[in-house]
Amino acid sequence: MKKLLIIGFIFYLAVLIFTRFYNVEHTARFTEDESGFLVRTHQIYKEHKITLVGQINELGTKVFSSLTIYLLLPFAVLGKFDPASVFYGAAFWGVITALVMLCLSKLINKQLFLLPAALTIIWFPLLQTGRWVWNPNFIPLWISLGIICYLQKKSIFHFLAGIFLGLSVHQHYYALFAISSFALIVTIEALIKKQFKKAFLIDLGIVLILLPFIIFDLRHPPGIFILGVSKQAESIQKLSIFSNLFNYTFETLKYYTQTIILTIPLALAVLALLIDDIHKKSRALFFLLPGIFQIIFVAMVAPYAFHYFLPIIPFFFVWLIYPRKKIGRILSSVMMLILIVGSIFPLIPFLKTSPVQPDLTTVKKIDFVLKNQIKQRDLKNVNIAVLSSPDPTNYGRKYRDLLLIPDNIQILSREVYSYSITDNLFVISTASESTLRKDVAFEIDNFRSGTLRGKWQIDKTPWVVYLLTRNEK
Repeated sequence: MKKLLIIGFIFYLAVLIFTRFYNVEHTARFTEDESGFLVRTHQIYKEHKITLVGQINELGTKVFSSLTIYLLLPFAVLGKFDPASVFYGAAFWGVITALVMLCLSKLINKQLFLLPAALTIIWFPLLQTGRWVWNPNFIPLWISLGIICYLQKKSIFHFLAGIFLGLSVHQHYYALFAISSFALIVTIEALIKKQFKKAFLIDLGIVLILLPFIIFDLRHPPGIFILGVSKQAESIQKLSIFSNLFNYTFETLKYYTQTIILTIPLALAVLALLIDDIHKKSRALFFLLPGIFQIIFVAMVAPYAFHYFLPIIPFFFVWLIYPRKKIGRILSSVMMLILIVGSIFPLIPFLKTSPVQPDLTTVKKIDFVLKNQIKQRDLKNVNIAVLSSPDPTNYGRKYRDLLLIPDNIQILSREVYSYSITDNLFVISTASESTLRKDVAFEIDNFRSGTLRGKWQIDKTPWVVYLLTRNEK
């Protein structure tokens, strides 16, 4: 029996690693967010810019924790800051997340193994977040660790539970809705049972881990985090909350199944199991409530985005696998089967194609052309534009970021005036030269009749790099 368990775990681990690492470089979602993470890892390692605050968004209205950067830093260093290295780091943490959730499953329900194990491997939200370098995608890891620690008896684990739950907010501030709800429920229960120390340690861990955000605001008045919370409070959509609740719940379940065909039976099963749990006063509801509150609060303050609901995943998972009998057990098993079947269909396309264009392999080849030409020709007053292509970002931030690593190649900024003083413009496109020169974008205004100094087709892709000089006066 023991040998069978070992063989089964080895098989599980092999399949898990395959689903997280297979073809990860060619399917990576590489945008300015991911290139920004790479730049930050390089700055921390090479320039020793140690900080608890990470990237600032394009508008300068949000500051994100550097936690993601520290998680990816060892992989960036080992990979010599190749853009793909951070995605292998994300895949590693994706494997760890699945293993942590498997441990959580064993802790919650020792009688149930195969379905939760299959779910941790193939469930689309875990598969997607387990291969993608993005702040919110690490939320399930920290909340799962927090729940595991909460279920332990020793006080040190209760403090760690607060720490881990608080770290989820470092990944995305909307995680505060779920973890604060969970903390409140835990605190109320602990106070009823007169477990004052347990409640205090969990809450203390959460507060301590969120201090960097408060300190940042105090040092940079008027601040961003506290100000952001107050602005969100002002924007509560009182009139649309009920329609939002229905729509957001449905969209979240659709994200879980990846098909509307399975979303409806899943929604009916969720409703049936919820009613059964309420009727039987099941403790499973204890873990579903934070997910419900997450939907309620987001419905009040923001439009739908799937990553706003990533904090629900660990709580929903625990609610799903919680020990039940008779109809409750059947319903939970049916729901897990629905999630597994729904995740099978998008699996092959997901492991074969990139969700954005160009894919990371092509981006790296474009980056090589840019660096090589700038160095060889000793180009001055250089700028970049991405026009007439599937890439929606005209100024090409990801290429600008990659130029900084490792040689710190500086080019002119994205501002309008910068393009007016640019002498050499690299244009990245999937269009012909004649089409490109007619593009309505202001970035090419001074280069429409300029000299073409080079054209590089990127292998067998439709992507081309053009080098234009300014219009002759």
